[in-house]
Amino acid sequence: MGIAVERDLRVVAEIARTCDPGLELYVFGSALTATEHPDDLDILVIYRDARHVDHLRQLLYTADLDLPLDLVALTPEEETHYRFIARTGAVRLRLASA
Repeated sequence: MGIAVERDLRVVAEIARTCDPGLELYVFGSALTATEHPDDLDILVIYRDARHVDHLRQLLYTADLDLPLDLVALTPEEETHYRFIARTGAVRLRLASA
C-alpha cells in the first residue's frame, strides 16, 4: 500500500469518526490489491443512521484526497444479506480515536 493510500485512509478515518464513531469502514478493491498505483479508494461504510452517511459523503467528496473515492454504504442487515465483505475481501479500517 502506497503513501498516498495510507494518507487518504487516515483522512477518511478521521472524517468518519467526526460524523459518527459507530460507523464501520472497510477498504476493498485496488487499494488493497494494486502494488503501486491503485485506481481509486473503495470504501464500504456500514451504518445504522443514513443521515450520518449523507454527512460523511459531503465531507469526503470535498476532502483533499489523492485518489478518487468510491463509497458504498450498507446497513448491517444488507451486508449480511449480500456478504459484501466476504465477497470483496474487504479489510476493516480502524477509526482514529478522539
